[in-house]
Amino acid sequence: MYKVMLVDDDFPMVEYLAETIDWQKLGLTLISTHENGLQALEFAKKEVPDILITDIGMPKMNGIELTEKLKQLNENIQVAIISCHNEFSYAQKALKMNVQDYLLKESLDIEDMKKILIKCKNRLDTENNQLKEIEHLQFKINQSNDIEEQRLFKQFVKGISNQLINDYLNPEKCYIPVLLLVNDFYRKEKKYISEDTLLFAIRNVTEEMIRRMGETLFYIHYEGNKSFLLYENDLSIKIDYYKVIQQLLTNIQSEINRVLDVEVSFIVGHNGHVESLKMSIDQLLFNDKLFYLNKNTISTIRQNVLIESNVSIETEDHIKKLISLIKQAVFHEDSESLKQHLIHFKHYCFKYELNPGYVKETLIHLVLELKGKVNIMYHVTPAYYKESIQNDVLLLDLMDEVIDYVERFIDNWKKHSESLSVRAKHKDVLNACYFVSRNIESKFSLEEVADHLFLNASYFSRLFKREMKMTFIEYVKKAKVERAKEILKQSHEPVGAISERLGYDNQSYFIKIFRQYTGYTPYEYRQKFLEGVI
Repeated sequence: MYKVMLVDDDFPMVEYLAETIDWQKLGLTLISTHENGLQALEFAKKEVPDILITDIGMPKMNGIELTEKLKQLNENIQVAIISCHNEFSYAQKALKMNVQDYLLKESLDIEDMKKILIKCKNRLDTENNQLKEIEHLQFKINQSNDIEEQRLFKQFVKGISNQLINDYLNPEKCYIPVLLLVNDFYRKEKKYISEDTLLFAIRNVTEEMIRRMGETLFYIHYEGNKSFLLYENDLSIKIDYYKVIQQLLTNIQSEINRVLDVEVSFIVGHNGHVESLKMSIDQLLFNDKLFYLNKNTISTIRQNVLIESNVSIETEDHIKKLISLIKQAVFHEDSESLKQHLIHFKHYCFKYELNPGYVKETLIHLVLELKGKVNIMYHVTPAYYKESIQNDVLLLDLMDEVIDYVERFIDNWKKHSESLSVRAKHKDVLNACYFVSRNIESKFSLEEVADHLFLNASYFSRLFKREMKMTFIEYVKKAKVERAKEILKQSHEPVGAISERLGYDNQSYFIKIFRQYTGYTPYEYRQKFLEGVI
């Protein structure tokens, strides 16, 4: 909602407008009222209004001066002047400041005031839409440029073309390549709605910091969560370029953390002439040692290291034992043991620097097996799919990220199962829960499920309530809400489509049920998730 400020030394007038106008109905919020311009200005320095309604003749600072000051804080502020001065000089000054609404108190009508507020709101809507369109166009232009840079960079790395050097680099200079890794990319891209938006934001913050520091670094996106910074220098022995770039990267990293709430790791390559740049980039891209670096750090790797892919029988046996202990801890709900086993697994992999591909594959199998067993154990709808898990894990470049992914997965499943409280022991109730899990995106009744189980509907209803401490209908509602929450988190599917998908004919009823169990509408829930609140 747009914010409105009322300023007038005529208190009854302020009180009349504040209480008579239904601000919320107009899509507005009255944030403050003031008796003079100076008081209003001090408040506006903390919270700038979108719309100002002000008198002209006031003590300490008049309405014209206040308007001038507030336009410095918000050049798009909409101003409506209410005055008892019917003088051309005042109107002329107001027009010069693009004040389009000028009312006389003696002829003020509340409906006229509402019309002016609506006009102000419409003008703000138009300006905001134009700004969004301009930003969208600029985003598209930048994206187009990024794609061309990316194409030339990949051709250079693959040895297909040196066009990158001709178009962007100075053949007479030296360059230090720096690999930028976005940590926990699979989670952060969901928060920023799309991969493009996240990468665009990181690039903007990085390039702004580079401009502030007055250094020559070229930012080029490579793929997924990987980008490169190419630091231009003269290879002078008088300057410690690694010390310089360490400070630059520290500043950039800190700013990305602060502004975007995103962690990034930097890996600094070998300094050399353009001819050796491709080799330095290869060393960064194809280096298994990267897997064992910590998140949100700055490291230097000078040589290409590929870890042996073969794993000894002794090592494989030890890993299997650790995985077995992790699974036991999950199913016995022993959080402390689970934590210790995961730490042991991580330290063992670090100690022997096991091949990253082997470690990832082992943990993918662990997650998939846990998913399947928990589905059977709690009879809940699968919230994670095999393809989704594999795609997520492939985007994880660091061991810490992989362990964090597994911990989050287990924690999410624990919350998911606890939210449904499924601890039934009776065979028929377990089968009923399983039926709900398998058919969660269908429409079915208690009678249909009872028929499926070859039970009398009345008997089944009593049995289910006794076992589950809730009615069958309540259980189905709860399960459908849980499924809706997962769809809202994992997709941009409209609420209406989700409602229909889950077997609800009436969207309003679905929204009512969802709010009953979560406290939010589906739309609010998705927004809270994207904001990182949920």
